[in-house]
Amino acid sequence: MILKTNLIKIAKIKNTFGVNGKVKIISFTHPQKNIFNINPLYIINDTIKKIEIKYEGIYRNFFITSIKNINNINYAEKIIKQYIYIKKESLPKLNNEEFYWFQLLGMNVIKEDNEYYGKIEDIFFNGVYDVLIIKNNYNIKELVPCIYEKYIKNINMENNIITIKNI
Repeated sequence: MILKTNLIKIAKIKNTFGVNGKVKIISFTHPQKNIFNINPLYIINDTIKKIEIKYEGIYRNFFITSIKNINNINYAEKIIKQYIYIKKESLPKLNNEEFYWFQLLGMNVIKEDNEYYGKIEDIFFNGVYDVLIIKNNYNIKELVPCIYEKYIKNINMENNIITIKNI
């Protein structure tokens, strides 16, 4: 049995595309087209369901995708706004100083002088590098580029702490 806690979001189904059941998705993988090399994939409706996707093209900033056994717009509309997941254990192993975004979410952030700065609330890729969204003590969201040595001093997974340089 697959538990939701063992799954990681790697894409979102944004909308339908045409009447033949194709959908537009946005991939969270890097590079984005890697989503088509990952198997198995899952969606969660009432239960966790395994899906197979096929690359059909690009429209604006979205991948056009067909999903096996979804062949008309009525079925496709039922999965709009759903996330696409992968099992954590299916992810490739990373080098020592590489991390998946899900591993950093919720980590505490301190400055190099040990002053608490906030928590990682979200992460996004701006086209050049990853950016950490840190919610500070005043409930204000701060953006910090995830660039080692320039802004990030240390990531300590054991203690759940990211140390950033004093900005």
